[in-house]
Amino acid sequence: MLYGGGEMEKAIIGLVGVIIGAFISAFVVRRSSYISSVTTERTKWIDKLRTNIADLVGTLATISLKSSSDTYRKSAEYDADKRKAETLVATVILQLNPDGSIDKNIIKLLHRLPFLAERSDKYRDAENALILHSQFLLKEEWEKVKYETQSAIARWWKTDCNSEREEKYRNFCESKESFLSEIK
Repeated sequence: MLYGGGEMEKAIIGLVGVIIGAFISAFVVRRSSYISSVTTERTKWIDKLRTNIADLVGTLATISLKSSSDTYRKSAEYDADKRKAETLVATVILQLNPDGSIDKNIIKLLHRLPFLAERSDKYRDAENALILHSQFLLKEEWEKVKYETQSAIARWWKTDCNSEREEKYRNFCESKESFLSEIK
C-alpha cells in the first residue's frame, strides 16, 4: 500500500513538471516571437529613416548649391526639388517620436532646413547638425534593438550605458555644433 501511494505522488509530481515545462516553453516561444517581430520592424524603420534623411540632405544640398541661380529658381527642376524636399521633411517628421528629446531637436532642424538651404550661408552648419543629431538618434534606436533581445540580467547590467549616451547627447546639445542655439 505505501509503495502504491509513492507511485501516485511521483505521477502527480511528473504531471506538474510537464505542465510547468509547457507553460515555460510557451512563454519562451511567445517572447522569442515578440522580440523577433519587434526587432525586425525597428531595424526596417531605422534603415528607412536613415535613407530618408540622406535623401533629404542630398536634395537640400542641391537646392542650396543651385539656389543662387535665378535660372534654377525659375525652373521645373527647382519646383521638383522643392516638392521632394518638402515631402521628405514631412516623411521624416512622421517617422519621429514627438516626445523623444533627440527627435524633438531633429524636428526643429527639419522645420528650418529648407529655408536655410535657399537663403542662408548657415545651411551647411544646419545640415551638419542634422546629421549629428540623426547619428545620436540612430545609435540610440540601435541600442534599443540590442537591449530588447537581451535577458533580464543583461538589461540590468547595461543601464549605465544609457546614462553615458544621454550625457554625451546633452553635452552635444550645449555645443555650437548642435545648431540648436541658432533655431530657438
